[in-house]
Amino acid sequence: MKSQVSHRSILKLAVPAFLSQASFTVTGMIDLIMVGTISPAAIAAVGMGGTIYWNLIVLIGGPAIAMVYLCSQSYGAGNMERFSERALAGLMLCGLSGLIFACFPFSLSRIFYHALGAEEAVITEGVRYFSFRLIGFPLHLLYTGLESAIKSTGDTKRPMVLKFIGHICNVSCNYVLIFGRLGFSPMGVRGAGIASLCADVLTFALFAGAFLLTLKRERIPFSMRLKLTPALLLIREGFKVSVQQFASSFSILVYTSVIARLGAVSLAANQIAVSVISMSFLPAFGLGQASEILIGHAVGRGSTQKARMYGLTVELYCIAVMVVFGLVIGLFPQFIGGLYTRDQQVLSLLRPMLLVSAFLQIFDGIQIVFAASLRAVGDTTYLLVITVIGSWLIFIPTVLLAVFILQEGVVLAWGIRYLLMVFLSIMYFQRFVRKDWTSVRAR
Repeated sequence: MKSQVSHRSILKLAVPAFLSQASFTVTGMIDLIMVGTISPAAIAAVGMGGTIYWNLIVLIGGPAIAMVYLCSQSYGAGNMERFSERALAGLMLCGLSGLIFACFPFSLSRIFYHALGAEEAVITEGVRYFSFRLIGFPLHLLYTGLESAIKSTGDTKRPMVLKFIGHICNVSCNYVLIFGRLGFSPMGVRGAGIASLCADVLTFALFAGAFLLTLKRERIPFSMRLKLTPALLLIREGFKVSVQQFASSFSILVYTSVIARLGAVSLAANQIAVSVISMSFLPAFGLGQASEILIGHAVGRGSTQKARMYGLTVELYCIAVMVVFGLVIGLFPQFIGGLYTRDQQVLSLLRPMLLVSAFLQIFDGIQIVFAASLRAVGDTTYLLVITVIGSWLIFIPTVLLAVFILQEGVVLAWGIRYLLMVFLSIMYFQRFVRKDWTSVRAR
């Protein structure tokens, strides 16, 4: 019976989190598909913009990520006042840090694309698109923080619904603004950027209202008076999480910069491949969040062995999901690529890249869930150290060797990405199973 209850608890959290992350990925895929009719430069600009945006989120959004496990532990312990203090500190840090980037959207957009070595045509399209993403950046960080606070109470269904609404807004505005419908002039990639801004405004408003309802439902006292202790805790934990996440994602950004120097065709193939595999690894993020919340609640209650069981069980779910996605990608690479582009040069590179992912993407999911489970018990320093070693001593040097010394192309570079995933999977697995769970304590 205990096992059955465990599975129901996992599915109750994991399925909405999975669907929420999947809806985010589908929206990104639709962005690429819609601009795919314009040019390879447009595909590269929007795809590269997504990579830059993700890096900014992980660089600045550490407090929002830390809120999940810190607020989960407080909620599990029944300490609602501490929950409230941590939520306020995290939200204030998210909003203030995002404003810095929103103040200089056009100049920063050009700097980002130029720094990545994009061609002038890609930079021009990128500025038209990404400037509007930066304008909405503070709102995105704020609603991510609000989402974390709501999810930490064990409610992943409501955030899923709100994210769906935001994504529907994004896709609808894409259709109207990119192609010029309902009396609007066609805006191309600029329309895609404005659509994302509209979705950020709507989604923030929805999450703000949902957060207030959560406070009322859970009878959580909330004051706008910021306290030093929770603020310092969020800064410290958020910093470690941000550096760990950024060490990984910035290595991907450097990798993208290397691929950009191979030309727009290679970059377009790479960005489409990233979009495709997001359908497998972003659901793993959803399962990781479920593990993080459940472990946080269990640790808050002092049930550390149950916390360990949750982590291992969610990992099994993740492996099953990754196997299914691997089969789909491996069996239908040509069809999947055709959804994005008809350019035969791009497709000729994309097919072998997807076949590589079909066999090896399971390691990406494994490391994502184990990382979330270790983060739930505050093992953030270990995650930081291992991520830096894997990203900067293994991944980046090997990619540079393959592309600039061996003169290989995007297909081999894509395969090298999975060396990092295998390394992280092994290191996180051994840390989790060898951990002394009797010594784990709530923060």
